[in-house]
Amino acid sequence: MRILAKDLKHGVKVRIEHLDDLWAFSQVIEAGDTLAGKTLRKIKVADREGNVTSVRREPVFLTIEVLQVEFQEPNLRVSGKVLLGPEDVPRGSHHGFTLEEGSVVTLQKVEWPRFQLQRLEEACESAEKVLVCVLDREEAILAIFERRGIRTLSKLRGNEPGKRDASSREGQFFQEVAAAVQEASERHAAAHVVLASPSFWREEVAKLLPALKGRMTLAGCTSATESALQELSRRPELRTALREQRLYQETQLMERLKEAIAKREPAAYGRKEVELAVRAGAVSMLLVSSAAMTRAREEGWDLDGLMRYAERCKGEVHILDSAQGAGAELDALGGIGALLRYHLGGDS
Repeated sequence: MRILAKDLKHGVKVRIEHLDDLWAFSQVIEAGDTLAGKTLRKIKVADREGNVTSVRREPVFLTIEVLQVEFQEPNLRVSGKVLLGPEDVPRGSHHGFTLEEGSVVTLQKVEWPRFQLQRLEEACESAEKVLVCVLDREEAILAIFERRGIRTLSKLRGNEPGKRDASSREGQFFQEVAAAVQEASERHAAAHVVLASPSFWREEVAKLLPALKGRMTLAGCTSATESALQELSRRPELRTALREQRLYQETQLMERLKEAIAKREPAAYGRKEVELAVRAGAVSMLLVSSAAMTRAREEGWDLDGLMRYAERCKGEVHILDSAQGAGAELDALGGIGALLRYHLGGDS
């Protein structure tokens, strides 16, 4: 994402450059905001009797009051009531923006919370992708660690090795894995590659990838499964490779919350407990899952207002992606959790 103009009173103008930007932008737009930009409007053509003979789409510049936001890859749909536009577009009529890569829009809010501005700024940072391959002698999974989390690319499976030709079949499978890693690193422009396995198999594949030596990390894992990808996000070997990745940051935030809960340090989770803590001004760090934000808007719970109040009380606010990883763990705790400055109710 690129911020083209930034005026918190008159709006922030952005250009969507990547699919990840749409997800990040969906976390910032909310009902009541104003969105302006070029969009396609259906124009009905009627005959003299008023019967519609055809429908065409024409580009128009509209400003709408946002009523609903829906993110479904590869598009972000923002619907609302028309506030400004050409004379032939009735004020108050409904229109939906379909945002995609290349879209340029201006978002205006009555108030810009710090956590929402931070979300936009993070989306503008160059998020280098990390290609990860977990493997054993028979299976391999390739995935991309990116801003929104882990995205599985492909799964490979070798033939079941027999007793007589196990070595040759294993060697052939490692060559297939190496070729897939090389191709995926080029296709997805991965800045770093991680090879992980329960045993020495990672070293065997690494030997076949001399061109990636300068940007490759070898790590251990317990299996060649989807759960191993989550396991890797916590491994110290990936600290350098994932430092700029939101997945790593979200994992660390969630680990801090889980540790505080386990040690009975000041912490809260679930809607009732966290809301009480926020209203008391006791929250030092508030974690909210993206799914919880969606549910709150559907249920009419003013979670956005609660997040703003936490900021006004000098608390940090972080939104975690519910698709997987730390965000999914937070959802299991009700979608909201917090580290507190002190125990509520006088506990020590």
